[in-house]
Amino acid sequence: MKALIIALALFGCAFANVLRSEPVEIRPNIMTYRNAHYQDRIIGGTNDVPHAHPYQISLQTTSSTGVWYHTCGGSIIGDDTVLTAAHCVDSKPASEYRVVSAEYDFNNIEGVETTIYVKELIIHPDWNAAAINNDVALIKIQGVFKYDSNVAKVTLASSTPPDKTVSIVTGWGYTNYESKTRPNILQAITTERCSDFKAWWGTLFNYKSKSQVATYTTRGEGICIGDSGGPLVYESKSTFIQYGVCSYVMTPCASGNPDVYARVSAFYDWINNNK
Repeated sequence: MKALIIALALFGCAFANVLRSEPVEIRPNIMTYRNAHYQDRIIGGTNDVPHAHPYQISLQTTSSTGVWYHTCGGSIIGDDTVLTAAHCVDSKPASEYRVVSAEYDFNNIEGVETTIYVKELIIHPDWNAAAINNDVALIKIQGVFKYDSNVAKVTLASSTPPDKTVSIVTGWGYTNYESKTRPNILQAITTERCSDFKAWWGTLFNYKSKSQVATYTTRGEGICIGDSGGPLVYESKSTFIQYGVCSYVMTPCASGNPDVYARVSAFYDWINNNK
């Protein structure tokens, strides 16, 4: 986990936390071929309806001992392409990542899950880790996704919805920042898009409205470590439309400050040209 100082206030400082995960001990009853650690959760969320968001994937990587674990979320945007955050994949080669589609409960194998290894990582050329800006990347898998009721593409937003748009974010992030409580079931939370001004003020002037979008939730709710790369969506005519990629929060998580996402519409052309 990395904590980055992003701004100094008059009477103190605040930290922006990219939402990286770290290995945790695997539960013994997870089958060896899955061998993926359960990690983290959205704070204040609830168990998602099984496979209600079939575009959601678990991005997994290996620990120093060669054990696979969940590190970030992502969304299926093409037959062989996943959209995620750049900071999720900027530290290891493609050979050390894999994607699991139709994942729901890390502690229960339903038989619909598919593990696919990664062929290529395409990180946005302007990704700036110090500023946590342009935090998007594409994952090309070895093979293609097989679509069914549990696996589907998400629609990408070519424009950002207006303020107060009711939205949904899903992931396996911490449920409690201090105790680092971790679930095994995919979590979901309903939130709202907040105005660019509120986001700018709430992140101590670090927010960049051209490339980022934010949501505002009450204290005790929001994204946290392990949710990175996951999709922020709204629903229109029974279609989920992704307009954000989970990027960072002001620490501690769920403190009442805005949660920040890469703005999909800002990278719409780049995504489509590279997917």
